[in-house]
Amino acid sequence: MLRRMIPSRRSLGPFAVGAAWFFIVVSLLHVVWAAVVKLGDPGATFKTYHTVVGGVSYDAWGLTYSGIVGVLLVLLQLLVVSGATAASVLSRPGLVRWRRLGHVVLIGWAALWMLNLVRLAAIDGQLDSIAQATLLCVLFGCTAYRATRGWSSGRSRSTFGGPAGGVGDPAPGAVPVPPPPPVPPEDPEPDVGSARTIGRHLGSLIVVGAAGIRSVKPAAQGAATSARRKAAAGLHRVAEFTRRQADRVAPDTGE
Repeated sequence: MLRRMIPSRRSLGPFAVGAAWFFIVVSLLHVVWAAVVKLGDPGATFKTYHTVVGGVSYDAWGLTYSGIVGVLLVLLQLLVVSGATAASVLSRPGLVRWRRLGHVVLIGWAALWMLNLVRLAAIDGQLDSIAQATLLCVLFGCTAYRATRGWSSGRSRSTFGGPAGGVGDPAPGAVPVPPPPPVPPEDPEPDVGSARTIGRHLGSLIVVGAAGIRSVKPAAQGAATSARRKAAAGLHRVAEFTRRQADRVAPDTGE
């Protein structure tokens, strides 16, 4: 059961890309939530993560929004992270620079979350804080892995990490390779299961069966004649024996 839960080496790449997208979506949802709260009450303080130790509140840097500055900060983060996410999926070769910039911003965004949670886990030492920090370290690595997959123009990736262009699309500036000459089709092998072949085999079986019947028929007729003769002779013998026995036991009425 545990072996099925652990991804194999072949599926580790798509798993890491999916985990990177999970972090992007969840972090953007947190920012949207913070923006809704701040726009509803600009004077309120929104803390994405914080911990209290000894009566002192320790807040996450860059993820705590208070006052008008917090409103501007959350709106700026929402705009920048959304734009970086959109830029990271650009697949055209002329937009490689923007795609790389988007990946850099997303790596910095993941590093901000990871460092804050590692700091808070080191302060309070709670199990849930350590688990959250460990998860963010893994998601930071997945975000960096996704950036390496989409960094090169020849290895640009689409929205979910697959190849951006079609299969076999030449790289920019590459010399096109002419297609190989067409190969003449080979002669098709006879279909042993076709109707013509089956009919031929059936005809051969019928001819062989008829020849066998002709060869067996005289022998069968001779055997039948001999059996009739033997049966008639046997019946005649039985009749003679019966008549002699009747004459022997019959009373003498000649006197």
